[in-house]
Amino acid sequence: MANFPCNPAHFVPQGLHVDHGWQRPARTRVALGGEPPQRHEQFAILSLEPEPAPQQVPELLHEVVDFRQQEFPVRVLSAFPSPLGLGLYQFESQVQRECLLDASPIQFGQWLINMQKHDEARNLRACAYTRES
Repeated sequence: MANFPCNPAHFVPQGLHVDHGWQRPARTRVALGGEPPQRHEQFAILSLEPEPAPQQVPELLHEVVDFRQQEFPVRVLSAFPSPLGLGLYQFESQVQRECLLDASPIQFGQWLINMQKHDEARNLRACAYTRES
């Protein structure tokens, strides 16, 4: 909004007109409530203590998958290296992930496997959302 009187007709392209908006419907503000839907609940981040050397990570990813599937009734669908731990693992269901979370930490050779939910790893940050009314 300008602080001085002006004529916008000089700036309107040829063939168009200025709409003053008096016939527009009323507007309102909307605030969404509740928790956002849960997604990717079958993912978990696994970390090893002590932390392995970077050249060992690709081999250890597959060894941990084999160990998990043999020792526990779980099925690993995918495993990727992650900067937040050894890797990001996708399990067949959320129930399988929860079983492994309850069993964590687990001895694996010279390492100790710690498992965390994918959204509660080292990058966890709280975001306070408050409504003003």
